[in-house]
Amino acid sequence: MYLLILGIIFWVGFHLIPALPSWRDGLASKIGVSPRKGLVALGLVGSIFLMVQGWKLTGPGIPYWDLPQWINHGVVLLMLPAIILFLAPNIPNNLRRVLRHPQLVGFSLWAVLHLLVNADFRSILLFGGLLVWAQLQMWLTNRRDGDWRRPAPISGPVQFIIFGVGIAAWAGLIWLHPWFSGVSPLGG
Repeated sequence: MYLLILGIIFWVGFHLIPALPSWRDGLASKIGVSPRKGLVALGLVGSIFLMVQGWKLTGPGIPYWDLPQWINHGVVLLMLPAIILFLAPNIPNNLRRVLRHPQLVGFSLWAVLHLLVNADFRSILLFGGLLVWAQLQMWLTNRRDGDWRRPAPISGPVQFIIFGVGIAAWAGLIWLHPWFSGVSPLGG
C-alpha cells in the first residue's frame, strides 16, 4: 500500500513542477531547462512504476460495489475514446478545438472507467487519486495559462490519423494489460 501511496504522491508532485511557474522556473534556473524536463520525466516514470507495483503487491480487497459483468465490456469499449483523447495533443486533429485539455479529459475518463469496474480500496485510492489529480491539473493549467484560444482548424485526411493511432494503442493496451496489471480487461 505504501508504494501505491508514494507513487501517487510522486505523480502529483512531479506534475506540479511544470504546472506552477515559480517552481518550474526556480528549478530550471538551478539545474537548467533540459535537466528539469529530464528530472520530471524520470520522476513520472518512477511514480508509474511505484503505483503499478504498489497496486499489484497490495492485492484486491473486499469490493465496495459489484456491477453486472457486461459493464466490463462497455468499459473496454469506452476506453477507446479515452485513449484517443489522451493522444490528442500529440497528433494533428481537431479535438483540441472542442476541448481545452483533451489529454486530461481522456485521463479522467480512464480513471472513472477504472473506478466503475474496480471497487476495492486500492483501486479507489489509485484511480480516485488520479482522477482528483487530473481535475486539479486542469484547474492549475487554466489558472496559469489564462483565457483559452482555440487552435486553428486542421483540414485534410491528416486530422483522422488520431483515430487509427488510437485504435492501435487501444488494442495494444488490451493485449498488454494482463502483463502490467495482472488483470485481463476482457475477463478470464
